[in-house]
Amino acid sequence: MSIKYVFSSIHIFLLVLLLMYPFIVVKNYTLDKFYVLLFLLGKLSWIFCKDECYISYIFKKLETPHYVLGNNAKEMNDILHASNNKHIGSLLYTGVVLFPLIYAAEIVIVNNRSKIIPNFSLGIIIVFYIFYLYYIRFIKNRNFMGNSWILLGKTMYSFILFFVIYKYFVLL
Repeated sequence: MSIKYVFSSIHIFLLVLLLMYPFIVVKNYTLDKFYVLLFLLGKLSWIFCKDECYISYIFKKLETPHYVLGNNAKEMNDILHASNNKHIGSLLYTGVVLFPLIYAAEIVIVNNRSKIIPNFSLGIIIVFYIFYLYYIRFIKNRNFMGNSWILLGKTMYSFILFFVIYKYFVLL
């Protein structure tokens, strides 16, 4: 078993765990708070890792030692690598495409059952999250809006995430 296979399997496991969490764990304030915090920190890490998941980056770096962070952020070969079956790989890829919308809905469900962040704040974060993913998947590298608007959006998203993490997770 190669190290690339291990990272690919970890990525798939985490995706499935994140998708299944609201259905396998009943209301538990501490776990729900950790789940929402993990969501917020994950989005922040994408911004700092040039629109790329750090697990995908490690996989790409193992595959191509000279790979530069953020050069091909929308490629998700790490998720497909663990599956030798073409049909399972396609299903996983489709799941990854649908994952953001499902994940956003599940964050709202978990947040509402434990009342962690006010709905208005969470709504702003989710709207930014969906636009940000749309940017990564469809607009990035096309010079659609110019780098200054993208930088402004990422900066605003970063500040909002930092503020919410600080207010609802650091100040207790």
